[in-house]
Amino acid sequence: MTDQTLYHIYLSLIASGLVVSIINRKHLGNYSTYMTVLLGMVLLFEWYDYEIDDKLAHFLNHVYQPLEFTLLALIYGKVLDYSWFKKAMLPMIAAFWGLSLFLSVEVEGLENENALSLVISYFLVVVFASIYHFQLLTNPVMGERLFRQPFFWINTAHLFFFLGAFFQMGFDAYLEKRWPDSAFDLWTIGYVLNLMLYSLYLVGFTCKQIFKSR
Repeated sequence: MTDQTLYHIYLSLIASGLVVSIINRKHLGNYSTYMTVLLGMVLLFEWYDYEIDDKLAHFLNHVYQPLEFTLLALIYGKVLDYSWFKKAMLPMIAAFWGLSLFLSVEVEGLENENALSLVISYFLVVVFASIYHFQLLTNPVMGERLFRQPFFWINTAHLFFFLGAFFQMGFDAYLEKRWPDSAFDLWTIGYVLNLMLYSLYLVGFTCKQIFKSR
């Protein structure tokens, strides 16, 4: 399967997720608006990156990445019940913006990829996803099966995607210095992770229809 085919499948999944998140928003929690904005932003950025100007996309990614992290942090702020997390959320977002700006301007350069802020944000989202799973273990959802909980699927998608992407980014940086061709081939893993992420999003958005209650 060619990269172009994978890209069109990937873009179709994002577009489908965007439409379904709007149609089924009543089945989602109070984070649904943030999810819709996130998907719309991803769709616009990925289309521009592939179809218009991938070089300018490197520059735009320095803004896109903090925006993505902000939306994900706000989503978890709505889902997690811990008061300490809600209090720490806004300072954490502000600190991430400051760190990203410093890394983009002083360390990596706006014309290059912002790999460092990517790795940091991926790690933090894995932490958020782990906290949610801990919340499920200590405060199980009552009255409805877990598979009918949209955010269970969304969070599972985050855990697999961001954990996989975190290690891929680190390994890719290592390979790029020694075996550039192997590093390029490694991006196939990125396609697989992205396809899994947005497929699980779709399952989460439609899980109440897929898994009928008894």
